[in-house]
Amino acid sequence: RYYEVSNKLEIAALEKDADTVLAVMKEMLASLDQIGNFRKASLYEHLDFKETSDEFLTELRENLLKCFRDEESFGFLKNDKRWQELIEQQ
Repeated sequence: RYYEVSNKLEIAALEKDADTVLAVMKEMLASLDQIGNFRKASLYEHLDFKETSDEFLTELRENLLKCFRDEESFGFLKNDKRWQELIEQQ
């Protein structure tokens, strides 16, 4: 699901569509645990992938939250309580 929704974030941010940006951010964070599920598809069954480690997922979550705090991209949300709650996650 992460890959399905993440491509919508940049367009929504450029359009300053707060509802869509926040929905995409929440969905991206919520779907991190399944980020490697694409590897189970029959299309990739002939490939060997490393397992996604907990450390990687933790680092990815921290990096996403850091990006979501970027004033240049998401500063239009600074007075939105939903955004403030989202970026304060640890």
